[in-house]
Amino acid sequence: MKLAFAHAPRPFTYEGEIPGDKSMTHRALLLGAMAKGRTEIQRPLRSADTLATLELIRALDVQVEERDGGWVVYGGGPFPPKAGTIDCGNSGTTMRLGAGLLAGLGVEATLVGDDSLSRRPMGRIVKPLRLMGGCIGSHEGRAPLTLGPREGSLRGLRYRLPVASAQIKSCLLLAGLGAKEEVTIREPLLSRDHTERLFRYLGVSLEESWTPSGEHQVLLQPHQGSSLVGKVIRVPGDPSSAAPLAVLTALIPGARLVLHHVGLNPSRGGFWQVLKRAGVEVVFRQEREEAGEPVGTVEVVGPEAIESFSVLPEEVPHLLDEVPVLAVLALKAKGVSSFYGLSELRVKESDRVSAIREELGKMGGMIVERGDDLFVEGGHLLRGARVSSRGDHRLAMMLSLASFLARGEVEIEGAEALSVSFPTFRDVLREMVEEAGGRMEVLER
Repeated sequence: MKLAFAHAPRPFTYEGEIPGDKSMTHRALLLGAMAKGRTEIQRPLRSADTLATLELIRALDVQVEERDGGWVVYGGGPFPPKAGTIDCGNSGTTMRLGAGLLAGLGVEATLVGDDSLSRRPMGRIVKPLRLMGGCIGSHEGRAPLTLGPREGSLRGLRYRLPVASAQIKSCLLLAGLGAKEEVTIREPLLSRDHTERLFRYLGVSLEESWTPSGEHQVLLQPHQGSSLVGKVIRVPGDPSSAAPLAVLTALIPGARLVLHHVGLNPSRGGFWQVLKRAGVEVVFRQEREEAGEPVGTVEVVGPEAIESFSVLPEEVPHLLDEVPVLAVLALKAKGVSSFYGLSELRVKESDRVSAIREELGKMGGMIVERGDDLFVEGGHLLRGARVSSRGDHRLAMMLSLASFLARGEVEIEGAEALSVSFPTFRDVLREMVEEAGGRMEVLER
């Protein structure tokens, strides 16, 4: 995809909604498969990743109906002893959370993925699942994952995560739904807590606390799978999809963005706090709770000037997916912006740390990579270039935004990765650019 912008940006107002939250959609499908009765999932994200999870639960003979743009899941089993080979595509969430679900059920299956997913670390879930008595194998700590049959329920577990990871935590909690003893998980920092909130909403007994050393702890009582009861789950708008739209607004002084029904989960709120530190006006309105999740309207107003900012290691779990677009914001800031402790970004769909430096560097961005830290110097003009998303949807969004700042044509290889989390992103971007008095030209290769 080639992008070329012609504009003299002027203030604009854009109002609308964003696609449903990817993390919530995955979890709604998996828990809907487990819950007794009928789970109605409204406003789900329909993307390559979430459709992989849909196919996973269908492999478990779970009936799913299409209804009013959403899904109705009839769960609770019985589940087959074997599910065969399940293709997770590029979705790490499908593979990691799906492995936990299958291990807990004792279903025999093989989870495979594309080349990118097959390079991502899976040993971090294989080890604790084996400690619980799960029969699971991997290829040198990576996919494919092979789950074998098991007699009886999984054992309990007391486990400290090596890193704050919502995917590892959720994998073990899903496996723990069928455990015969307590499952206790500690993490050094609070990661996304969508699983915990949805557990409670659907009837699972779950306790959360903080240890004296400041670690987050989750305790799941035994045999909680039978407590799950289907309900209506209305999926909020994905804050990670709101982020690129908010950054584009922030790049134009006086521009105004109003997004309705956005997820306002505090464990995903780090991006908004960084925006505020950069001098961007951010206001939350009409806050309420749906399916255990806080939601509301977000209003963003572009400042006259963007201030440099820092992202600290303890903030990274709360804005993991937003770092790439924040790097674009930093390119327009006064001075140097710093991103510390980005090690987890190296094991996403791509090594996002190096990719941010290398791909934005091709456009003239001045970025230094030092260990797992990035330092972005603002104020430099960007130029047209040929860049690559590396098959990573977050990088595709980042490069689309950077193209808006560039003088000249930008060719983005792998732009189709946008379909993973925001299939209509390009259309929304064009609409916002036109509202700003510009023009966005797209030439498909």
